[in-house]
Amino acid sequence: MRESGDVRERVETFGECPLGADEETVRRFARAYIMMLLGTQLFADKSGNHIHIRWLPYVARLEEMGGYSWGSAALAWLYRCMCRVANRHVVKLAGPLQLLQSWIFWRFSTFRPTGYDAFSWPLASRWSGYNPGISNKGPRVQMARLQIDLLQPRDGLGR
Repeated sequence: MRESGDVRERVETFGECPLGADEETVRRFARAYIMMLLGTQLFADKSGNHIHIRWLPYVARLEEMGGYSWGSAALAWLYRCMCRVANRHVVKLAGPLQLLQSWIFWRFSTFRPTGYDAFSWPLASRWSGYNPGISNKGPRVQMARLQIDLLQPRDGLGR
């Protein structure tokens, strides 16, 4: 059974911590923000606006959150999502797609958008402003597929 909360409702409720809030209120707002990050960035599902209740135990004790390997978990979630989308009946990819996009742009320079060769930290922020219009999506997808088909072993060397 899937229980979740609408992210938009949570953002409206927990959008800004009140001035002079006590420690428990600040912790509540921190938990809500972390839940939003987990549900929409690291472990996103295809809905894009729900947070699965499975993440609740991880934010119950904020002091223990630093002990978890979030990077490994996000990578495992991405691999799981990529395996699911390999099924021919699945049409949408979920997961930390900014991580996947960043890796693709970093390792395969032919896919990197023009003008995005500047280096910055964190790695994914290099391409954070990349958001082409939807009108040319079809030709871009066709060109990307052709570029993938033409990849050679030496093309994975990155820059």
